[in-house]
Amino acid sequence: DNRYMLIALPRPRISLLVLVTDQLFLPLFEAGAAALLIAFLAALAMARWINAPLQRIRTAAGEVASGQVHPIPPEGPSEVKDLARSFNEMTRRVQISQQSQRDFVANVSHELKTPLTSIQGFAQAILDGAVSSPESLRQAVEVIMSETGRMYRLVMDLLVLARLAGLFVFAPALS
Repeated sequence: DNRYMLIALPRPRISLLVLVTDQLFLPLFEAGAAALLIAFLAALAMARWINAPLQRIRTAAGEVASGQVHPIPPEGPSEVKDLARSFNEMTRRVQISQQSQRDFVANVSHELKTPLTSIQGFAQAILDGAVSSPESLRQAVEVIMSETGRMYRLVMDLLVLARLAGLFVFAPALS
């Protein structure tokens, strides 16, 4: 019949200290512990996310020192990705530079070998007595002098290139 009944019972008296410790501090402590655990796990995951690509870069740097070069995939935060891209570009440039140096040494060796072979051949001909007339002796000595001058110019050019490349601060003068 549309009537309501309300029953009220007196609640047992709880001291304020018990109320605060049981009803306030305990839930706050539990929530804080859960938040601390979640924060620790998130920090651990972020540290691994950042550290793994950095470890790959460190390992690759050691491999570059031993002559092995492998590109590193850019992974992780944007700063680490930028570092990986820069590392890859640096190793690419180092490889190009090393190849240029190998090519340069091969070319210089060839350029120096040619006059040395000529000098050696004419000097051997003089020693063996194959050059007997004064005119042919003079011609052999002229070739030796010409090739020696050519070698001198090559060496001087190399010293200039070395100074330009910053390889030598001081280069002794050839006389």
